[in-house]
Amino acid sequence: MSRGQARPSRESPRIPLDPPSCGRGRKSSAHRILALTPFHRKGVAPQARGDVTPFHGKGVARSAGGCHAKATQRGAALLVSLILLVVITLVGLAAIGTTLLQNKAAANQYDRQIAFQAAEASLRQAQVVIQNATTNVGMPVPSTTLASAGIEDCHADPIPGTSPQQYNPPVNKCLADPFTDPNSTGYVVTVTTTQFNAGPLAAANPQYVIQYMGSFLAPTPQARLISNPPNYGVPSQGTMVDYYRITARSGDPTQTGERSIVTLQSTFMN
Repeated sequence: MSRGQARPSRESPRIPLDPPSCGRGRKSSAHRILALTPFHRKGVAPQARGDVTPFHGKGVARSAGGCHAKATQRGAALLVSLILLVVITLVGLAAIGTTLLQNKAAANQYDRQIAFQAAEASLRQAQVVIQNATTNVGMPVPSTTLASAGIEDCHADPIPGTSPQQYNPPVNKCLADPFTDPNSTGYVVTVTTTQFNAGPLAAANPQYVIQYMGSFLAPTPQARLISNPPNYGVPSQGTMVDYYRITARSGDPTQTGERSIVTLQSTFMN
């Protein structure tokens, strides 16, 4: 071999006998590939190799008889993914619904607390009105004093000389809820902002109605029940006081809209 000529490659080309086939039309015999080893001599026929060991040399081809058919896709992964997606969506919607419900409950409770404080402030303002208008005016309180203070007269006059004490029917039959009584409409008082400023959080200014229930015997602060029989349950002697029933609410329903309304009622002795 001269220096100008190219050196032939030691690797031998692979010569397949038949193209491999897979699937139903696969032949019973394995296809073999003829390969030329890098150590063959000129004029020597190539060797036919079927199975090639892991220690085959360079240029020796592997067997092409064991090709694999592709597995058919049945969509199981897609079905499982869709089921998981639906479950996650339902869990998310349930969590969102629970969160919204808790927010509404917290907002309603907050609104009710504001309404409760406004109604309680209205009760205190009504007590101040009673103390300023009816102190030291005698018992029972004159109707003129009650009218000037905006207090509804619901008391019944006692019948003299009756024992036990009996009373005449009251002039005004006051209902327990004066806000629903047509006869008490003129006695509904709205607390002004100078008396109590509800601020921007409240829906409206609170209201109250004062009803004079009459003069009755009230036990003293030291009153106690006698426990020795047969006088069990007999209270100690008390004093005569005026009884007032105060009904207050956090605001006018026609002005509060959908806001919470709290109605409180107390008995005040003066």
